[in-house]
Amino acid sequence: MLLEAMESGVDVTLEVTPAFGATLVADNPVRRSGVQRVLIHTGPTGAVSVTARAKLHAGIGSRLYVRAIDAETASLSEGCRNVLEGIAAADSAYASAQQISNGQVGATVASASDLYGLARRNYELAFSHLDSETEVPLRAELAHVIAAVLYQDLKQWQESAQWSVRAAALFATAHDAYGRARAQALQAAAWMEFAALPSPGTAAEVTRHDSHELLQRAKELLAALASFHEKRGEFLDAALQRNNYGLASYYEGAYEAALRSYTKALVLYEELGYAYGQAQVTQNIALAQRDLGRVSTALTAYQHALQLIRVEESPKLYANVLNNCGTAGTKFVRYCHGLHPCG
Repeated sequence: MLLEAMESGVDVTLEVTPAFGATLVADNPVRRSGVQRVLIHTGPTGAVSVTARAKLHAGIGSRLYVRAIDAETASLSEGCRNVLEGIAAADSAYASAQQISNGQVGATVASASDLYGLARRNYELAFSHLDSETEVPLRAELAHVIAAVLYQDLKQWQESAQWSVRAAALFATAHDAYGRARAQALQAAAWMEFAALPSPGTAAEVTRHDSHELLQRAKELLAALASFHEKRGEFLDAALQRNNYGLASYYEGAYEAALRSYTKALVLYEELGYAYGQAQVTQNIALAQRDLGRVSTALTAYQHALQLIRVEESPKLYANVLNNCGTAGTKFVRYCHGLHPCG
């Protein structure tokens, strides 16, 4: 039996326990719209327990659609079964890698990096076995998945951008406008990261010679995507892209432009009542204010961000905000005592 859990607005880890056997765990690199797949062996009357654990608090309208498919049916070809087995193996490897990365389990057999690499190879193998004419939607999904693991976990941003372009084209062929926009958002994010890499020819340079061009292209794409999502009422996605536009502006040193975009993202998050997003953007606002020399304003923003989340909700974000708040507080004290010129 193949179990598929399709996310809508929520990012989860899937745990499946058949009547007899160990619990199987699946995860997917695509956030909030990924599909986790688990293959299990069960009898006709065997009970199956399915648990979905949200990584962050689910927002309003979040859904998880679960369906069970008989993987032994005669209508399922051997090639299709092999593809599904490969995807399920990749989702399992990715889940194990995430557990190691998040400190949930120790690296006993393989490292997180090795498991992310294994997941990528299995996704790519499944992609290569799909028919390019008749299985476009699944090819689009897998291209997006590969782009996501390359970007988020393997930090191979140039390859991530290439797979994002491929995914966007496949989503367009499949008439999936939302999928295309999500793939393009990954492409823009990869451009932003790639812009900060040294030039291949002169590694001594601080940034690439084409960094400004890459950031400009990313900002143009992010602005278009934010407008696209706003028109469709997809305000969480719109807020994410407004925040990313602010980050691209910040990387350029255009702090005031970054603040304007962050503020737009913050308004959207406030309207959604999404505290995690508010805390994330508020921290970004504080960082830009600090770099503009407005240390007391930054300190107030950091303190407000800490009030929006609890440490158990997101230890990493809370720790980052707390550390930055402490740094801003130290600089503020130095400034007041004349030991630091302007924060």
